[in-house]
Amino acid sequence: MLVAFFERHLRQHFRIEEEIVFPAACSAGGEAENLVSQLLDEHREMVDLVERLAANPQVAAAELVAFGQLLNDHIRLEDRQLFPLMETRMPAEALLDLQEQVEARYS
Repeated sequence: MLVAFFERHLRQHFRIEEEIVFPAACSAGGEAENLVSQLLDEHREMVDLVERLAANPQVAAAELVAFGQLLNDHIRLEDRQLFPLMETRMPAEALLDLQEQVEARYS
């Protein structure tokens, strides 16, 4: 179930962040670069867990809880730190361009 959810929703989302959002965020400076580095590490950690689950569906409940907590913390870090930093340090035109790029990938 988690593997299917990941494939249906998160894999594309991670790809868009890694190819479009995170590189743009790095233009906001060192603090944003540090956050992006942490977020990329979290992406890898979640992908690794999903790949382990795909290979062996008999997983401990604790691993599922850990995945859920990591995903929740990841979203909060983006919403509460990275995105506000981008909004204050990037020009409005760059943010609008970023929005258009992301929306085009979801179309």
